[in-house]
Amino acid sequence: MLARLAASGMHVSPTLVVADFYTGNWPAPDAPRMRMIPAEVREAWGRPDFRLEAMTDEVRDLAAESIALDRRTFLMTHRAGVPILASTDASFANPYLFHGFSLLDELDLYVEIGLTPREALYTATVAPPRFFGLSDQDGTIAPGRQADLVLLDANPLESLATLRRPRAVIVGGVVLDRAALDALEATLLSEGE
Repeated sequence: MLARLAASGMHVSPTLVVADFYTGNWPAPDAPRMRMIPAEVREAWGRPDFRLEAMTDEVRDLAAESIALDRRTFLMTHRAGVPILASTDASFANPYLFHGFSLLDELDLYVEIGLTPREALYTATVAPPRFFGLSDQDGTIAPGRQADLVLLDANPLESLATLRRPRAVIVGGVVLDRAALDALEATLLSEGE
């Protein structure tokens, strides 16, 4: 079955990190990612959620086993050669899934499950633009390519942890050095309060 999936050219977008919402693996209220979102969103996320209320005790009892199966299936799919497109389902409608943070959490899960850091990075940097036919955005640094870059202090192929605090980001031709990134983070933290 997986060999047929790989041969067909299908891609998989796993969104494994979404399971954290259902298992109550939520960030602390004072975590930076929580403090960066508007207070109204935090308040809405703190209200009872229809998805959690619909879960029966039987479903909750199966959660760990179901998540383990998802992870085994993910690894089998990867090993069968099916391209993975990193994704998270992050939106304000999905509590505790944060743009940016959740993608890094998802990539960390991929490595925890068995992908190398290189393979995990590929799912977020090269595979999506290739899937969507964006040939100028496939992770290559060369003239005529999209020039958004993340500059890091350490090699992400050794540890993805370095992605969480880049030295600089170049986006749309604008360089945001560490000081500018810190200032942006401070602004987001103050606006979320």
